[in-house]
Amino acid sequence: MKALVVSRLSLGRVYESLIKLGVKEFIDFYELKDGWKSERDIIEEMEKEKCETAIIIANFWLALRLLAKAKLKKVFVIVPKAVGINEVYRAKIYEIIAHDVVILEHEG
Repeated sequence: MKALVVSRLSLGRVYESLIKLGVKEFIDFYELKDGWKSERDIIEEMEKEKCETAIIIANFWLALRLLAKAKLKKVFVIVPKAVGINEVYRAKIYEIIAHDVVILEHEG
């Protein structure tokens, strides 16, 4: 499975764990773009690169929006436990698998 990695930090040894979870190829979002303003920017790059999943750093809100709007089957959320200047050394990996994810946006 091909994944778009939305992280300014290198994932270091976390990549090894993601490979065990079925990710075969990693595309770095920040090598393609300088940043994102909405999830639509990320979805466009995923479609352009033909990515099947996304790897997001500690942003469950963004992960759920990508599941719903990009119609992904799964998204990985990385929650760092040990971080250096440029690299995540250890992390918890959350694999969010969805069948029917609906996000309703309300103003209040």
